[in-house]
Amino acid sequence: MGVLTRALVDRSAPTFAGPAARDAALYALAILCVLLAVAIAFWPGYVTVDGIDQLRQGRMGVYNSWHPPLLSWLWGRLDSLWPGPQSLMLLQCGLFCLGIGLLAWRFTRSAAGAAVVLATGLFPVNFKLLGEVGKDTQLAAALLAAVGLLAWAERRESRWPIAPALLLCFYGCAIRHNALPAAAPLLAYAAAILFRGRSRPWWIVAATLASTFAFATGTWLVDDALTRGRPTYVFQQVMLHDLAALSLAEHRSLFPAYLREGPHALSLERIAREYSPRSIDGLAWPPNGEQKLYFSADANEVATLVAAWRGAVASHPAAYLRHRILCFDFLLGLTRYPPDSPYFPGVEPNDLGIRPYRSPLSDAFTGWLARHRDGLLFRGWPYLLVLVLELCGSAIAPAADRPLLWSLCGSGLSYALPYFLVGPTDDFRMLTWTVFAAVASLGPALAALQGLAFEARARPGSLPERILR
Repeated sequence: MGVLTRALVDRSAPTFAGPAARDAALYALAILCVLLAVAIAFWPGYVTVDGIDQLRQGRMGVYNSWHPPLLSWLWGRLDSLWPGPQSLMLLQCGLFCLGIGLLAWRFTRSAAGAAVVLATGLFPVNFKLLGEVGKDTQLAAALLAAVGLLAWAERRESRWPIAPALLLCFYGCAIRHNALPAAAPLLAYAAAILFRGRSRPWWIVAATLASTFAFATGTWLVDDALTRGRPTYVFQQVMLHDLAALSLAEHRSLFPAYLREGPHALSLERIAREYSPRSIDGLAWPPNGEQKLYFSADANEVATLVAAWRGAVASHPAAYLRHRILCFDFLLGLTRYPPDSPYFPGVEPNDLGIRPYRSPLSDAFTGWLARHRDGLLFRGWPYLLVLVLELCGSAIAPAADRPLLWSLCGSGLSYALPYFLVGPTDDFRMLTWTVFAAVASLGPALAALQGLAFEARARPGSLPERILR
């Protein structure tokens, strides 16, 4: 471990100098080991009920926007060539390894970088998430690959990797409704590389704002084209969850008229019985066979829902804040109560012919997960804490390392923090990108620390020297 750590932070090592055959073979071997381990443990890929729905849409060629339709479309194309979820699982593993490999090579000797790829890919939480096929891991793997390409572009002072990095960022935004805040820091990083040497920072600000607007518009156009202009208003699940909490706090129904009376009416008794700040699932899909919560596709009804939600939040801000704090608390695992859904244990029962394959590795890892599911590894707050500490520490990092640390840590945080307002469930998988970003940032942070140590030795009495003394 000591040898690896010294290699990881050794700035004297050559980087991007044209890898020797041995170094390239080590990287290829590390990537192959990660791919094989994930495939053996989770083949053909663990799939949730959301993933089953998206694959069904892909096979039928009829899409809705409850889940971003681009992933369903892509999955349908890949499924026609190789039926099942394994193609997407291998894609996300490949993107993950690409991103980690390029980040490692940004700071390390290639041999040590191969060890970083292997250790990061086999880190238990990353390993488990790579085996879960769906929009969360696809987004996280795409953004990690984008970060790696941008780090390469910055190190090589080359602009060509920016184009595939932006394409991967757009892909991530198009397959996860709330991905744009996570992409924005990476777009700023790309703009900083593109306009390197410009004396006026407004070039970077303008490019970031313009590209963010372009991504938002582009993802809307993609969704609209694939769904043929038939929105499903996925945001209503958050508003309904909020209204349930506020109705209980006020002891009267604050829902719009179409949910207070008629065939879709919700009684206060049912709300009290099935509401939980952990998740909307109890209301939306009750396990006791009661009628499911009605999600409207009618624009007029949704408009009345939005109006009712705004009025309720404005009239009862304290109750709303308590509810959102509890929701975020459960998502991050801050309380003494363990998360309900730290990971998905297999394949959702389905009629699509997808069945998990068991192996000694999958059985052993499943047993390990069962013993550690309530520990810190599957709680979100430690990963947020790592990102916050690294973001604060980057202020004293060498100037060359700050843009990468700012963008990577900022992206992981800006993805997780909005869940305070829009999180509908405490599923750990919703924090996949935050977890990947926190673990991936450890290498750059160690390298930045070593850079700080070099500066302290070179300049006695300087701020870095006083900090490290």
